[in-house]
Amino acid sequence: MDDRQKRIFEALLEKERADLANTYRSALDLLALVPPEGTQRTRIAFICHSMREVMNRVLGVMGSSASPRIKPPTTIQVQALPNIIAQYPDLALDGEGESIPVPKSVAEVFDKLIKTAIQEKRRSRDDVAALLTDDGNSGHVVVTRWIDARSFFVKWAHLHDTDPDLSELPNLSWVTVRRFLHR
Repeated sequence: MDDRQKRIFEALLEKERADLANTYRSALDLLALVPPEGTQRTRIAFICHSMREVMNRVLGVMGSSASPRIKPPTTIQVQALPNIIAQYPDLALDGEGESIPVPKSVAEVFDKLIKTAIQEKRRSRDDVAALLTDDGNSGHVVVTRWIDARSFFVKWAHLHDTDPDLSELPNLSWVTVRRFLHR
């Protein structure tokens, strides 16, 4: 680990988050290794999963949230949609025309879901800004870079139905990750 990586690792330990510190260190260790042939995709998934966890948890560990957590979150609201829609078996949301009539209770559910998604996105940006900027500017370039990096890690953290061709995989080394984060 270089000096900055050691400071991050030690700061996580000081906050009594050895699990997070070790997840961070494991990602760095994997970045330093040349993967054996045929294991590149798995290595990328482990690195990205680790970094996604670090980025998601470090905001709460190192700082305080800019706003209270929204309840229920969009993930819970989305899981409830099939049961709500099942109450209206004749409802066709893919109908023709500019507008589609829906029952008020369905419209209210979608309204709440959309508003929660907007709040969650704003809260996420505000939390990153509170951690990384002096003035809490959620439009700062460093906030955008953080969110882009987290999106990259989320994209590659999970395996999908098909194994991508090696040419489609990112060249994941500490040098390329650092370049990505500091572009």
